[in-house]
Amino acid sequence: MDFGGHGLSSHYSPGVPYYHRTFVSDIRRVVAALKWNQFSILGHSFGGIVGGMFSCIFPEMVNKLILLDSPFFVLESNEVENLLTYKRRAIEHMLQVEASQEPSSVYSLKQLLQRLLKSNSQLNEECGELLLQRGTTKVAAGRGLRCPRPLYICHCSY
Repeated sequence: MDFGGHGLSSHYSPGVPYYHRTFVSDIRRVVAALKWNQFSILGHSFGGIVGGMFSCIFPEMVNKLILLDSPFFVLESNEVENLLTYKRRAIEHMLQVEASQEPSSVYSLKQLLQRLLKSNSQLNEECGELLLQRGTTKVAAGRGLRCPRPLYICHCSY
């Protein structure tokens, strides 16, 4: 699977950090959606680190863990059990909150483009249309588009 902001996956909403724990939550979210009780993880490099973290937090869900070119995953602390319990509860709580939220709104392409351009004065119409192609999902045979997150663009300088 692609993590948020990687490959063909959408980027996270503004304010959602790109932390290992966030990616562990992504795995848990996919597992919940697929209704899996147990599965194997094959992780390469960064994916192996995240897979290792997942298997520590949710060990009963992982029947095999295969890591390729991943650093050895070790947690050293006399508080490891408390840390893992805390992280597990935080992830499960986040999934409960997400499940209780109402579905995102549906708009026409014209409505979404107007909202996007109003919120982002630096964009022109052509750029806005390109962003909407990637950031929206068509619903119900031409009735509209679903936008799963707020329409904001941020500029970062390094």
